[in-house]
Amino acid sequence: MADDLQQVTDACAAAGQLSAEHRLLKHFAGTWRAEVKMWMGPGPETGAEPMISHGTMVNTLIFGGKFIEHDYNDDSGMFSGKGFFGYNTIEERWEGVWLDTMATFMMTERGSYDAGSKSWTMTDELKDPGSGHMMTKRSVVTLHGDGSHTMETWFTPTAGKNAGKESKCMEIRYTKA
Repeated sequence: MADDLQQVTDACAAAGQLSAEHRLLKHFAGTWRAEVKMWMGPGPETGAEPMISHGTMVNTLIFGGKFIEHDYNDDSGMFSGKGFFGYNTIEERWEGVWLDTMATFMMTERGSYDAGSKSWTMTDELKDPGSGHMMTKRSVVTLHGDGSHTMETWFTPTAGKNAGKESKCMEIRYTKA
């Protein structure tokens, strides 16, 4: 019994240690200016023009570098959001959660990092507030050589006339403030 307890204790201690993946979070720390492009229907693939807004994202490393805490406010004062992002060493995947003033639900994402493209691909499944049908959400966060990064998001409805057709709904370009 003592050996089992020690094994559990050791496993829990190991799960709390930083991994090589956690070093990637340092890129996001700091204050960033954001240009946000949003499409509230068919995306740029149809020629639709986006709504454009600007804001500030403050990202803070927390818990010894295990997570990034996101704090976003748009310049108009009408939208704000908060999120957390980090690497789960037990599941060996990236995880994030986001909540904001536009929704009553938390968006959760899970995904992976590709060192070749310096990008994270994160996915989620959620209910489309407009149709009530489930849809898939895919976000790609890409680091750029100039120190900036982008986040692009696409939705794919699972039902209705656009079922299975992925459409870009958002693109954010972050530049260090």
